[in-house]
Amino acid sequence: MLDLRGRSFAYRDLAGLLAVRRDEPTAAAGARSVVLAQVGDRACALAVDRVLGHRTLLVTAADGGPADPPWLAGRASLGADREALVVDLGLLLTGS
Repeated sequence: MLDLRGRSFAYRDLAGLLAVRRDEPTAAAGARSVVLAQVGDRACALAVDRVLGHRTLLVTAADGGPADPPWLAGRASLGADREALVVDLGLLLTGS
């Protein structure tokens, strides 16, 4: 649990929720950033390796192909041939 300004948040590791395999054991060993997320009436603190910034993105919905993970809601172009994956937090947090 993470307590912030009198409110408690369930503390979850985003890499663990996404089932991301870490090739470098030190990637999660250092200082972590936390992103507070809320879906409906559920809120949690997501531990992330780093926060790169905040931007408005045009998201293309995921096509639900067989190679797509179940938590994938869509994709957004970041330019320079980089892509951001958009997570369905509701699905990820409830596990349904």
